[in-house]
Formats: sequence, structure tokens, C-alpha cells
Amino acid sequence: MKKEKYTAKVITETAIMFALVFLILLITAYVPILSDIGMFVLPIPITLLYIRHNTGIALIAVIMSIVLASLFYNPISALASGISYGFTGIALGYCIKNKKNSQVSILIVGAAGIVSNIIRFMIYAILVNKKGLIEYINLTVDELKRVFVESRNIYISMNAPQEAINAINRFIDYLTVQNLIIIIPIALIISSLIQAYINYFITQKTLKKLRYEVPDLVPFTRIYIPNRFLAVLIIIECLGIILNSRDVKWAFYAVGIGHLIVSFVLSLDGMAYLAYILRERAKIPKGVIAIILIIGIFTPIFSSVFSILGLMDIMLNLRKLDPNPIRVIKPRE
Repeated sequence: MKKEKYTAKVITETAIMFALVFLILLITAYVPILSDIGMFVLPIPITLLYIRHNTGIALIAVIMSIVLASLFYNPISALASGISYGFTGIALGYCIKNKKNSQVSILIVGAAGIVSNIIRFMIYAILVNKKGLIEYINLTVDELKRVFVESRNIYISMNAPQEAINAINRFIDYLTVQNLIIIIPIALIISSLIQAYINYFITQKTLKKLRYEVPDLVPFTRIYIPNRFLAVLIIIECLGIILNSRDVKWAFYAVGIGHLIVSFVLSLDGMAYLAYILRERAKIPKGVIAIILIIGIFTPIFSSVFSILGLMDIMLNLRKLDPNPIRVIKPRE
């Protein structure tokens, strides 16, 4: 009897969550401005099903919502959306159910986001474009160049400074298939981590109101890159450089991607360290710090400053956050 009640309860909860997902999908499909917001809300019902039951129940809700949504609008869009919120919701549910801390959770959800974005990219490249991945990238490069050429022409017609026009020309020259293949992985990593952070934040606030225990987000000032992780990245990049010197074809991409990833992790740690100094030492308000960091992101000279600060923090463990520092300073007896 208990088993029957439990089964009925599971079916009821799954049906409610499935209906909620389907409703949000329809709203975001017919109100495009809400589509981005929807992708941060859609994983929550899937996360709840995972926490309350298991992976199978959560997957059933995802599959049912994809099938039903495909009857009302573009099946390919329904499939791509389902993969996105399905991966994210299940990853979040796994992390919360297994009591992972926020940093580990963001990494796991970010990894799930990377996988789902790759699958979505392949779906659009193969099923929509129907010419394969490389041809899809070629079309993307051509479209980007067209947009920037039009922007350059507008600048010229407005008598814009020559420096701005030259900057656009340099960017147009940089837009090649090879360079885009190098940029895509790092863009996927950064965008997936940002999405994971926002998803965790929204899900945490929602689940806490439903009286679930969810670890708080680690403050940005306490985000750090372990020195061992940086060492692995540097070793991989060095191997890529060696292989590239021996004319191994794919090594060129490995070097480019490795360089961008190392630059990103150094800059991220450097930004967190700078935020720590400004907040803990200078007592500057969080809003002002956020403005400083945002301005720094879009100011070329700051990228070098962030990288240097990040390298110093990782090597010297300046914030004392890395449990495995390179050098342990023993207190004087």
C-alpha cells in the first residue's frame, strides 16, 4: 500500500513539474524577450525532482517536456532547450542532494553547461545548417565579418577617428576559421561558468524559500585558482608548444586554446585578489568594486594587471586560501 501511495505521489509531482516546465517553455517561445530569463528558471523544477526523487524521474520530465513542446513549436529548438535545462537541472540537483559546496557545484554545473552547449552547437550545425561543423564555422566567420564591415562603413560615414576604424580592420583580419576554433572553447568555458553562477544563485534563493538547505555562494573575494591546477595547464601548453614546433597539425590549436585558458584563470584569480584588497583592506563598497572590475575588463592595460596579480596570488598564496601552497611559511619559534 505504501509503495502505491509513493508511486502516486511521484507521478503527481512529476506531472506538476512537467506542466510547469512546459508552461515556461511556451511563454519563452512566444515572448522572445523572456527566453534568456527562462533558461535560468527552467532548471529549477528538474532540480527539485532530482532532489526529491532521482535521476530517472528528472529525465522523464525533461523528455516529456521536449516531446510535448516540439508539437507546439520548432522541434529542433525544443530539443536544444531541453538539453540545456535538462543538463543544468540534473547537475544542480546532484550537487545539492550530495551537499557539494558552491565552488564545486558551479564547476560541475559549468561542465554540464559546456557539454550541453557543445551538443546544441552540433545540433544546429548538423540538423539546421546541414553542412557540417567546419562549414557552419565558415558561415559564422563570414556573417561576423559582414557585420563588422557594415559597422566600419558606418564609422567612416560618420567621420569617426581613424584609430577606431583601424581597430575594426584589425578585428576583421583576425576573424578566421582557425582563430574562431581557438576562441570557441574559451568562450564556451567562460559563458558556461557565468551561466552556472547565475543558475546556482537563482536556484539557491528559490530552494531556500522552499526550506531546502543549499550552501551559500562563496564570496567573489574568496575565489582562487589552485596552484596545482595552474601547473597542469602550463604543462599542457608547454607540450603543445613542443608538438607545434614539430609541425603536429592540431598542436597549433592546443597552444592557442591553452594560452587563452591560462590567461583567463590568471585574470580571474587576479580580479578576485584585487576585489579582496579593495574590500578587506581599503573597505571600499561592493558596488564601487564591481564598477572598477567591469571597467577593468574592458580596458586592455588592466588585463595584464589582473594576470600579474593572479600569478602573484597563486604562487605566494597571498590570501591563504590554497590548502596546498607552493611554499609553507613556518611561524618563528
